[in-house]
Amino acid sequence: MRLLAVLLAASALVSPVKSEHASALGVSATLSYVPVRFGVYYVRLVVDHGGMRVYDKRVQPYSRDFRSNQPLGVAFSPGASIEVRDLDGDGEPEILVDFWTGGAHCCIWTRLYHWDGSTYASVVHWWGDTGYDIGGVNGEVVLESADDRFAYAFSSYAGSGFPIRIWGYVGGRLADTTKRYRSLVAQDATQMWGYYAEAKKDHVEVRGLLAAWAADECRLGRGARAIRWIRQHPFLFRNDSSIFVGSNAKFLRTLPMQLRRWGYPC
Repeated sequence: MRLLAVLLAASALVSPVKSEHASALGVSATLSYVPVRFGVYYVRLVVDHGGMRVYDKRVQPYSRDFRSNQPLGVAFSPGASIEVRDLDGDGEPEILVDFWTGGAHCCIWTRLYHWDGSTYASVVHWWGDTGYDIGGVNGEVVLESADDRFAYAFSSYAGSGFPIRIWGYVGGRLADTTKRYRSLVAQDATQMWGYYAEAKKDHVEVRGLLAAWAADECRLGRGARAIRWIRQHPFLFRNDSSIFVGSNAKFLRTLPMQLRRWGYPC
């Protein structure tokens, strides 16, 4: 503890402690942080609930083996790291604290706090490259993201498509509820097809985009038709690099199996 205090004092001489604040429905949360070393921050969360101080603890890293915990607000706009929002409509807001690992396009993770009646407990959710947005669908609060598993899976990152993935807050944690929002999946399928059409016109990789389109089509019950169409048009992949997942022949052979493994009903 004494060494940590020395490190914090030394780093504060160069980079003063920064803080972000958010509040809703009688819950007020303040996130403060200071760099300790590259990519590692001392992060603390203080929460007042109903006018009383009920929580004041360090925010733990993602895992013991993964200690990069740069608050999202360090690299992006101030206030980007914390949000207080009632995710399940029970009148008791949750607290979301977002972190970014740094790098060209990866990665974002969230520590999600919920009130258990006496204090705040937390769970961690890994978003990867895609991040998320909080929105509303049919009066329900959802976290809209995309399937990070598609990064590099079928093409280079630049050529990858990411099918929509919707998360709901259920029982103290986030659950994949995408299948409940068919209209959003249909919109995403249309968008992925548009991305494919643009890539085809520009003579760049299309394999990853068609894989994401097929994933959406699987959720819509049209997966078999989508896979059949892709297999009937192998000439489309002449501009695709095979260094990431092997040959185009392998892609055509294994695509439906991989989609099923990830939970897409093809």
